[in-house]
This record gives sequence, structure tokens and C-alpha cells, in this order.
Amino acid sequence: MGFIVYGIGKTRVTCCDETTNKEKMMYFTKSCYGPMGGSISAGAGGMTVYLGQGCDQSSYRGWFFELAGNIGPVWAGVDLGMGTGPGDIPRDYSGTFEGGGGLSMSAKKMLMKLGGKVAMCWYTWQYETLTEKCCD
Repeated sequence: MGFIVYGIGKTRVTCCDETTNKEKMMYFTKSCYGPMGGSISAGAGGMTVYLGQGCDQSSYRGWFFELAGNIGPVWAGVDLGMGTGPGDIPRDYSGTFEGGGGLSMSAKKMLMKLGGKVAMCWYTWQYETLTEKCCD
């Protein structure tokens, strides 16, 4: 099984800006490389994100190790942020992680299928916005 680009997309992280006490939304693009098996699908659901260094875009860019799988229409996964060394080579755990689950967008076609992925993904910061909503 060779390495292929199979994940290109956008990610949004919502967190509390410590200086304004307002909700901040940060937007990233990601490109993933690695083997996959079973099926190809898009999913939606909830994620819990822990930013190792607070609500700052630098905590959520760079390399992430991603592990995910599905049984029928139900998926779950975890992403671990990787600190980088010279040349942006991944070296160790950065303290940032996310995990969650949800339902596949193509649930009707996947009722009896198993799938999964193990990948390294590069997250690139795009932009951020502050909302008027105060943090809880």
C-alpha cells in the first residue's frame, strides 16, 4: 500500500480568546498523507479540541498524526499535534489534540462497511475572526 494524498479540506477551531473573553474562530486547511482502507467518505460531527498553549493559531498548525475509523455510518477519530524540528520534520507530541465522532455523510451507502485511516496531516492557518459572543 503506497502513500497517497487523500485528505484535503478545511478545519475550524472555536475557542475563547483570553484577552477579549470573546469566542474566536480559527480556520485552517489541511493536506493528509498515508494509507487508508475500506471506504472513502465525508463525515460530520462533534470534536473536542485541547490547544496545548491556549487559543492561539500557532497551537493548531503544522503536523498532526490522525487515526480514525468507521463502522457503517458511525465514525470516531483522534488527532495528535506534533512539534517540529529543523525543516518542519515532526519530532514529538506538541500538547494539542482533538477527538470526537459523528455520522458519515454517505451513511446510506455505508451501512455495512468498515473503513479507517492512519495519516500525517499538515495544517496551515488561513484566518481567524472574533465573534460578539462572550465565552461561558
